[in-house]
Amino acid sequence: MNQFGVPTTTLGMNAQRITNLGNATLSTDAMNQASGDARYYLNTETLSDILPPVVDVSLASNKIVNLANGTLLTDALNYG
Repeated sequence: MNQFGVPTTTLGMNAQRITNLGNATLSTDAMNQASGDARYYLNTETLSDILPPVVDVSLASNKIVNLANGTLLTDALNYG
C-alpha cells in the first residue's frame, strides 16, 4: 500500500469492510470494534451510574424526546 500516493479525495470502499485491522495506538489511528468498545462503549456511564441531581437541571430550552409512558404518579409525563 505504501506504493500508492497520498490520497487527495475521499476513498470509496464500495460498501466493503476493512478486515484484520489492528488495535489503535494513536489518536489518529483507525479503530477496530474491539478497540472502540473498550475505549468508548464499555467505559461510558449509564444513567443508573450517575448520582441524582441535588439542584435543578437546565436543558437550555431543549426537549426530552422518546419518553416512555409513565407508570407511577412521580414519573415524567409523556405529552402526545
